[in-house]
Amino acid sequence: MTRGNIRLFWSFWLILGLLWLALNVSIFSVAKIFALRDAVMQFSGVLAIGAMSVAMILSIRPQWPEQKLGGLDKMYRLHKWLGIGALGLAIFHWLWAEGPKGAVGFGLLTRPARGPRPEITDPIRQFLIGFRETAEAVGQWAFYALVLLLAVALIKLIPYRWFRYSHRLMPLVYLALVFHAVALLDYGMWATPLGLVMAILLACGSYAAIVSLFGRIGAGRRLIGEIAGMRHYPGVHSLETTIKLGPG
Repeated sequence: MTRGNIRLFWSFWLILGLLWLALNVSIFSVAKIFALRDAVMQFSGVLAIGAMSVAMILSIRPQWPEQKLGGLDKMYRLHKWLGIGALGLAIFHWLWAEGPKGAVGFGLLTRPARGPRPEITDPIRQFLIGFRETAEAVGQWAFYALVLLLAVALIKLIPYRWFRYSHRLMPLVYLALVFHAVALLDYGMWATPLGLVMAILLACGSYAAIVSLFGRIGAGRRLIGEIAGMRHYPGVHSLETTIKLGPG
């Protein structure tokens, strides 16, 4: 990536992370492991799905970001590194979800007793709570699929044709994770600036996923081209192709 794109990459994590921390400063005073677990899972989940949303948007090759980022190759490089970052955070998120539960199973931790829950009168919140268990199960299986699909994408020894077909499943995995995020994001966050940012990212990412699923990426910007020449460079294992484009 160019220096500008590297700054953009790290600025995304910094801005989204600081926005969450500004609204959840209590994380620095949490003393109990399960309370800390919930906070860390919210933090890592927001960063992971946020990065996946931007990566999904870039995958449909929008023109404006392509021009600003210096070309399609550099935009896809940013897409790749956002995917890698999202994968690392998803693994971290999963470890915090499963680690304390495993420690309870081995007798290393004691799960705190739950007191009476306050009555929930907000109909939207009641609706989302009804999907909580389903969202947790969907998120877990989507995480396994995400790890597998990104492994295929990143391991160079795996043939490109496998990557090409397996990566078409990524929009489905993303949409499953959007459901997971909407149902499980701390409900109070939706009424904050973070909630607005997340709503925009999830909506745009979902649109991009649907465009990808229906094979409409670049549908209005396709041109007929004719291969005019090819030259192989064995020293760098590269093929230079000259293409004569038609009108448009």
